[in-house]
Amino acid sequence: MDKRFEQVDKRFEQVDKRFEEINSQFGHFRAFIKDDLDRFKEDTLHEFRHEWNVKIDPILADIEKHRDQEVIWAAQSERVEKLLEKIAKKVGVETEDTF
Repeated sequence: MDKRFEQVDKRFEQVDKRFEEINSQFGHFRAFIKDDLDRFKEDTLHEFRHEWNVKIDPILADIEKHRDQEVIWAAQSERVEKLLEKIAKKVGVETEDTF
């Protein structure tokens, strides 16, 4: 009976060795696949960033232009209101403080 158990143990050891060899061989393939996947992710991310910048840059430029115009219009509006207030005081019309 001991002899049969020894044979089974030897067979398990052989199977374990074979699994280790196969795992080692697959390890090389896993490394290649991981490298390819990493390169693919980098390329895709770079392409996405480029496409995003191409699409978003004109929109951001328009927003900046409109904000600059709003600042100018707000300053002009403030000057016009002050001028109208002065005219109203000279004419004798009461005004509300809007500032």
